[in-house]
Amino acid sequence: MSVVPGMYTIQNVMHRNIAAQSPEDTVVADTDTDSGGLSQRVLWTISPLMNGKFTIKNIETNDYAGFRSLPSTDDIIVAKRTRQNWEIKETGFKGRFVIYTSAAEIDLFWGLTNGELLHPVSLRNAPNHPGNQWLLTKVASRRELEHETLQLRRKLADLEDENTKLRDVVELLKADALKTSADAQRERERYQQAEAELKAHYEKTFAEQHAEYQRYSEDMAKWREREERDRITQ
Repeated sequence: MSVVPGMYTIQNVMHRNIAAQSPEDTVVADTDTDSGGLSQRVLWTISPLMNGKFTIKNIETNDYAGFRSLPSTDDIIVAKRTRQNWEIKETGFKGRFVIYTSAAEIDLFWGLTNGELLHPVSLRNAPNHPGNQWLLTKVASRRELEHETLQLRRKLADLEDENTKLRDVVELLKADALKTSADAQRERERYQQAEAELKAHYEKTFAEQHAEYQRYSEDMAKWREREERDRITQ
């Protein structure tokens, strides 16, 4: 994993303390309480250089982490006004980095020899020791936070607009459903009315035919009776 430019805390893997600039212009092990935000003294801007190396600058003082002269083992890391370049590489363990200089005959690495607060960070010669390895945790700057907040607000506005459109669609669907329901009700009423009219027409027709049959039956009975009387009188 490569190191991108930005603001970081630099935390020791073994002792969990964070690199900070001291009032004596040295880089020491420190920490912050869980209840409050991070102090600027434990924040560092890591910036890449064109030679593939990096500068490490304290946020509070704008001083650079460096060394006083030709570096050697056990020299402490100091804060200075002039830039000092460092190499930063990830170890075989993902997320763990070594910070080192190749200005001496051998590579020398940032390290902590114990976990006491305000103990100085010094140059060590063993990159594989966890006391000489660091966790770089990126911290969002104010500008990044403002940009992220703006992006979130835009997303929220888009979501609200989409929600409004969805509500409008739901209302249209409800209106269509009500209209469809009303149309269906009217259709049912028309069908029921037509069915009632057909039934009434059938009943009327049946009654008329039945009355006609009754009259026919009565006429036939009278005719037979007359025929019978005529036959007897003859």
